[in-house]
Amino acid sequence: MREKPDRSHKFETHFLKDFPPAKAAIAIQGQGALGNVPRDEADYKTIYHERLTQMQERANALEYQPWPHNKPGVCLDREFVVVNTMAPEREGYAMEFYNGKRSRFVLMAGTYQSEAELKEEKSRNTGMLSFLASSKMTVAGRKGRLFISDGKYSETEREFRWVATDGEVNSFRHGHFEIEGAIEMKDYPEMAPMKGTDVIVGLLKGVRERPYGMLDVKR
Repeated sequence: MREKPDRSHKFETHFLKDFPPAKAAIAIQGQGALGNVPRDEADYKTIYHERLTQMQERANALEYQPWPHNKPGVCLDREFVVVNTMAPEREGYAMEFYNGKRSRFVLMAGTYQSEAELKEEKSRNTGMLSFLASSKMTVAGRKGRLFISDGKYSETEREFRWVATDGEVNSFRHGHFEIEGAIEMKDYPEMAPMKGTDVIVGLLKGVRERPYGMLDVKR
């Protein structure tokens, strides 16, 4: 409960799901901004219980599937998958890859049931980056726009953000999709003759849809 009397109840869930065969565990957080419940809601405990049950169901959908596998859903990496064939009401996924230095690669995806919310998300991304030059680029069969800028702290770093422009509501196959990150050319001395922009474009062109990733996906 937030301190100010006019604020809402705040509900969040935190799970740590253990996978002994993989000697790994996955942290799962639920609700976030969607967990707000009006403070004058007398039946808030029932609402909390319902949302906790929903999050437990979503946590149970996370499975360890040694590669190669044919489970449909969102791969967090090659062996962990959130099994799903239907677009959930509102759900987001993110996976970050770091090389242990300055370079990073972040994939973000989300599903929307509201055309207005999806349009707002697209506008937010393109609006924030409108001052940067952009170019159209297809990634893994998805249409989008690529924004590239100089790094904040290094002359040899390039930051980038690719935003899908063909997202659809009520769609898992064509949900909203973003890729962002930075390439520090000093991290890759073997690529010294190349420009950071060329490395970013080549990296994005290498993104592919996982085999069987859309198997049995209904929309």
